[in-house]
Amino acid sequence: MTLHPYADGERLRILLPRDPAHNDVTVKVRAAPSPEGPWTDLAVSTLGAPFAGPGYVGGDDAMPGLKTVEVRDVVNRADAPARFLKVEVSL
Repeated sequence: MTLHPYADGERLRILLPRDPAHNDVTVKVRAAPSPEGPWTDLAVSTLGAPFAGPGYVGGDDAMPGLKTVEVRDVVNRADAPARFLKVEVSL
């Protein structure tokens, strides 16, 4: 996870791998203003499907092979005193 400059401001960003062959897991990238929440979904991959959501930037598709997916926060660093990202994986 890094702070990354985008055209619309600096935001937290995470790059994570996704393998479409693993179609038995759901992966969520979530954001919150504090570790206690409330947590909101930035991007979700359900049962091996490509990521989708307001924070999904790119790097994913339904083709076979390992992907490097980019997901970013939807809140600029300048607009929030603190932001947290987490990745949740469930079977």
